[in-house]
Amino acid sequence: MINRILTLERRTRAQPDDPDVWCDLAEARLQEGQRIEALSAAEAAAQSRIASAAQWVRIGDLFRDLSLPDHARQMYVEGCERDLRSAVARARLGESLLAEGNAEQAANLFAVGAWLDPDAPELRVALARALIGFERLEEAREQLMLTVEVHPGAVPAWLLLADLHLDRGESAQAFAVLRRGSAAAPGDRGLGLRLARLLLDAGFTRDAIATLEGVARQHPDAEVLELLVDARVAAGERAGAIATLRQLRLKARTPQSAARLGALLKADEQFEEAVPLLREAAVEVDDPSVYVDLGRCLLALERPEQALDAAEDGIARFGETRALGRLLDKARSASGQGSLTDGDPSLDQSLAGPDSAFAGNLRQFKVPDLLEFLRMNQRTGVLRLISEGRMGEIHLYGGRLASASTSGTTRLAEILATGGHVDPAGLEEAMRAAEPGRVPLPQALLDAGLIEAAALRPLLDGRIQEAVGDILAWTDGHFAFEADEDEPDPPAILFDTGMMMLEAFRLQDEKQWAEREG
Repeated sequence: MINRILTLERRTRAQPDDPDVWCDLAEARLQEGQRIEALSAAEAAAQSRIASAAQWVRIGDLFRDLSLPDHARQMYVEGCERDLRSAVARARLGESLLAEGNAEQAANLFAVGAWLDPDAPELRVALARALIGFERLEEAREQLMLTVEVHPGAVPAWLLLADLHLDRGESAQAFAVLRRGSAAAPGDRGLGLRLARLLLDAGFTRDAIATLEGVARQHPDAEVLELLVDARVAAGERAGAIATLRQLRLKARTPQSAARLGALLKADEQFEEAVPLLREAAVEVDDPSVYVDLGRCLLALERPEQALDAAEDGIARFGETRALGRLLDKARSASGQGSLTDGDPSLDQSLAGPDSAFAGNLRQFKVPDLLEFLRMNQRTGVLRLISEGRMGEIHLYGGRLASASTSGTTRLAEILATGGHVDPAGLEEAMRAAEPGRVPLPQALLDAGLIEAAALRPLLDGRIQEAVGDILAWTDGHFAFEADEDEPDPPAILFDTGMMMLEAFRLQDEKQWAEREG
């Protein structure tokens, strides 16, 4: 392109009065993104010796492409004055006026242009657009009907006629028009897509599939293939949808196509193939369902730890959702870490109710009040909470604390392993023995004799204090308390809930005081 520009510059020096040479140079510079230089060349063309309306139109098109509509319109006016029979100049001037909202003047220009060149269907289509612009709908329809009768291959006329019927609420007529247009111009992309979308909206999925398959044979681009996937999914043709998505992935390896193919493969129980696609999509697709699909695939493949990571990553990115909460619960149960459900806001109950379990919203029931109620009523069970992507779990026995943790606190297993408090093999055995939601890991360790209570207590104390301090500050989210009605044996290590809350409040006050003083 640089060599072409240099050659054209030499030609402009040799032929400074030739508008076509200046136009060639302006087009080349515009193609290279040199807008200022292109404008200079276009202005030089406008000042040269212009001999025909076609040259004025070409210069006008350059100004239009340079986003200078006033300059372009003036060039088209010059073209019309140079040759009163130039249909092209009138068409361009009409388009310019129509873009400015002057539909009536544009219609007059298009009408004259159509009379001057009756074999140009685009002029009658333009006339119809202008007539629609100032509400002369029946005349527009007549112009379009005349166009498709004389020029059945005029796709824009069929499309505009269908739009006109749809705008008037005439769906049946729009269907008929698009079917006739598709028969007159088989395989046309625009007609096929418009017809297929109407068919899908109306529930005629099989007809939509047949239409799109015909279009895809000649135009297998991303938009056509994506709509074909929609149609096949709507028709329940999962295998066909997967095959089409594979074809689409060969053309456009987008995160969205990866997410969709992964979801379909998951539904088809092709979990191994779905996982890498869903991992790819999770990085960029702004949809929590990708993490849910990924986690469910990993659970099906018996990889609960990876599923737990997927659930936690999803919640960290999108906050709490019902689907992610359920995935988290299943992953924690499968990995032996206990469950952590978010409860159902529709299950909100009075805390003083007789039921052994309850759930609610933290906006209605504050965490300190919850813990005080459980302490006063000497409840035994597990309180699970989710707030703004954070998760917490508190085990109680007779209203006293047995353990507490959040998604932000270091796992007890990690503390024990890195500190050398428990043999690694024994720790793994205790984690497998811990019953999710019922027997916390500390009790499993003590039951197995892997650590003494005196050594475990200070480790638990600091961890529980940190977790409770975090949870007490949560004000938005959901909680669920699940009571243990089997009256289990009391854990060897328990902490006073009231004293733990008082200590947490004291530490918060000290922190706030230090921040004010600092």
